[in-house]
Amino acid sequence: MPFTDDEELITEAEVSEYTKRSQRQLQRDRAARRGIPFVLFETQVRYRRGDVRSYIAGHLVDCTLDARTDRGVNSNRSSQAAMQAVSSKARA
Repeated sequence: MPFTDDEELITEAEVSEYTKRSQRQLQRDRAARRGIPFVLFETQVRYRRGDVRSYIAGHLVDCTLDARTDRGVNSNRSSQAAMQAVSSKARA
């Protein structure tokens, strides 16, 4: 049964090269059980290519104006105005 591209297992060195993260950082992430999901065969560590891609896609930051508005940049102004209104009432 042939594997799909996403199911292909790749080494720590390949993940390090692909993600531009050191092998030591990948090791720290595994020890802390965070980061990219991995497969452990006794002492051999492998990553599924699809998991690496998904991890990267999950950390994509959208820097468009609409994304900043959705994340509360403009709502922060309304929160500040509400806080000022509350403190004005408290002084009165």
